[in-house]
Amino acid sequence: MLGRLLGTNYQVRNFGVNGTTLLRKGSSPNTPYWVTSQFANLTNYSVANYWAPNIVTIMLGTNDSTTHNWRYKDFFAGDLADMINILSRLPSHPRVFVCAPVPAYAVQWDITPDVIRSEVIPIIKRVAKEKNVTYINTHTPLTAGLNSTFPTSSTRTTAARRSWRGLSTAQS
Repeated sequence: MLGRLLGTNYQVRNFGVNGTTLLRKGSSPNTPYWVTSQFANLTNYSVANYWAPNIVTIMLGTNDSTTHNWRYKDFFAGDLADMINILSRLPSHPRVFVCAPVPAYAVQWDITPDVIRSEVIPIIKRVAKEKNVTYINTHTPLTAGLNSTFPTSSTRTTAARRSWRGLSTAQS
């Protein structure tokens, strides 16, 4: 969807992994994004040189809100800053955007909506400001009509449109 909205001048790749955390100390049943093959591929210079992204978006934090992960919340800001640093230093020097995490409707699989809203998002906003990267609020538009922890095709479309607006506005 985001690729269609951005048009033919952009190539969109998804390096996301369901069930991962931004926290390096994320614990089972979640996996830290840092140890996934997708992150290895994204930060592998031969792959990055071939792909040469101009823009990279980060959308993590939902799985970090679980009690078994959020006990490491003191590391969240530092881990986000590190990820922004690593991605912005890819050979193509992409512009990095951070998106609010996917909202949760109710506590499910220990994912905690209140932690996402009142703790995770404020940290993401603060780190985005400190690192001088654009923050895209994909959380608020996705809460309308949300009835499960994971977004439906309708809410994914809303997130793509919100990301497109954020990217388009920032690029002008």
